[in-house]
Amino acid sequence: MSRHLEIQRLLAGDSVTAAASARRMQHLGGRYGDESLVALGVYYEGRALVKQARVREGLAMLDEAILATLWARGRLLPLRAHRPSARGCGG
Repeated sequence: MSRHLEIQRLLAGDSVTAAASARRMQHLGGRYGDESLVALGVYYEGRALVKQARVREGLAMLDEAILATLWARGRLLPLRAHRPSARGCGG
């Protein structure tokens, strides 16, 4: 939960560092099998990208986070969007 609070604070100022922390959150979630942590990291990275005026990329990530949350709650059939970037690799 402390990473969640750290990102909230960073989003108020440094969106580049917030995006890096969000990617780290995604990496840790993937490493330990915590899909909620991955989705939260995707959400925060999306917010950080929007703040950096990378709106298209940011909104796509926000959509992905919403879909992951709905899927986890059993409201959607499993949907795995393929992204060309190596997101879960710590960078």
